[in-house]
Amino acid sequence: MWTEESTSTRAIVCGRRKGQAQEERVTRTMDRATKAGFPAKNPNYKTQPQNMLLARATAECARLIAADVL
Repeated sequence: MWTEESTSTRAIVCGRRKGQAQEERVTRTMDRATKAGFPAKNPNYKTQPQNMLLARATAECARLIAADVL
């Protein structure tokens, strides 16, 4: 897995499982997080938005490429 972009408004994480040709690309935005109500539930979205978006994107990418080992 690797980070393609990480800002306070958007995080893009890509990954590929060893031996597989297909790459997964996950984008998380503050707009999407706000619509889901995450900032209201977790104040870290207001104080550390870049870290929170990157964590969400990384977790989703990991589930897509290696759900069997999580």
